[in-house]
Amino acid sequence: VPETLAAVGRTHRLVLITKGDLVHQYRKVRTSGIEHHFEHIQVVLEKDVDTYRHVLGEWGIDPTRFLMVGNSVKSDILPILEIGGQGVHVPYHVTWAHEIVLDHDGVFAELASIRELPAWLAS
Repeated sequence: VPETLAAVGRTHRLVLITKGDLVHQYRKVRTSGIEHHFEHIQVVLEKDVDTYRHVLGEWGIDPTRFLMVGNSVKSDILPILEIGGQGVHVPYHVTWAHEIVLDHDGVFAELASIRELPAWLAS
């Protein structure tokens, strides 16, 4: 992940939107050593259309120029598609039952590994 963030960060603005307990999530980001890659970091209670609209609006990011890369189709990808953005799903071997979406109309890319992201962006 750090290598991918460094590579993508050379050509794109990076922001992090994560869900969960504020203190716990910020601690995870700080201890992971990836905090410096991000222009903005936001911990939210829910990842939904309204939250994404609000956060992107605060940061001055046009949703149509936003690409979300995440491991949850339900929370990371579909809400972003709904507001006009794009998504890249990178599945994780463990997914919470409430995050699983088997039937959807969203069109997005799926990569086997985050390492594939720089080449995908370049193509």
